[in-house]
Amino acid sequence: QCNTPESHLDYGIWTPKESNRRTVSRSDSRSLLETNAHPVAEVSTEELTPVDNPDSELRSCIGCLASIVASKHTKVKWEEQFHAITTARQLAMHHQEVITPQLHALILALAPSVESLRSSVVKNAIVCFGEMFVSLERALDPELEYVITPLVKKAGEVSNQFLSAEAD
Repeated sequence: QCNTPESHLDYGIWTPKESNRRTVSRSDSRSLLETNAHPVAEVSTEELTPVDNPDSELRSCIGCLASIVASKHTKVKWEEQFHAITTARQLAMHHQEVITPQLHALILALAPSVESLRSSVVKNAIVCFGEMFVSLERALDPELEYVITPLVKKAGEVSNQFLSAEAD
């Protein structure tokens, strides 16, 4: 199970209180935004900071993303998935020496996020891959088949133009 460390709360991500979560039915007059679909603040590459304990953060990140893949996306806490991807972005930009030995595991855990139903998760994952291409350069070459396939698939979708453009 993913647990969002308190240190990740400074990303400007608004998360709902447990008491505000409830199932939305067709007869529910409250909007989805009022119930549990809170927006997340995008974190630019320039805003990413190094983490205090990169080895531990990498293990947590891979564990969180892998548990989502293992659960086959049922009962996914998308906020935690978003946080884990943002942590992967921080690691890619500031801790390449830590990420490189575990790159295959991270890529396998991260790639399914590109197919999430949450556009903010998808965009964050696509941005993460882009930052990895820049920061890890040739170290990413052995992982290309795992990275390119979901990105090409997303780029070909016409239903969500802003994600398709990001994937391009």
